[in-house]
Amino acid sequence: MSSTERGTMDVPDPAGRGRTLATIGAAVATAGLVVLAAAEFFLSSFLVMGSDACYEQDEPLICTPGGQQLVFWLAVSGAVVGLGVAVGGAWIWPRRWRAAWIGLGYLVVLSTFGAAYMIATGNS
Repeated sequence: MSSTERGTMDVPDPAGRGRTLATIGAAVATAGLVVLAAAEFFLSSFLVMGSDACYEQDEPLICTPGGQQLVFWLAVSGAVVGLGVAVGGAWIWPRRWRAAWIGLGYLVVLSTFGAAYMIATGNS
């Protein structure tokens, strides 16, 4: 006996709508992370310019060639790894805990940029 035979109407599954909205929200959050990672990637070369005010006797980490390399590669690798974590965990790997993977991607991108900025400003 189908539901129409019993006199009831077929109601769309609200769980399907919720999944669709969650997927759209995850896509928007991932797109925001892509923009943030691209900005970090772009700004990584400018962070190295924090060494412009250094003199030979200065001791901050940014005043050393290794510190300048660290600032650049920390920001670049943070952008790549953060995107890899978010996209790999939320979209490629089984789609469980999608928000947690995207949040972890944001955390990696923002924390590596913060660390690179701290070194670049001489606060290391």
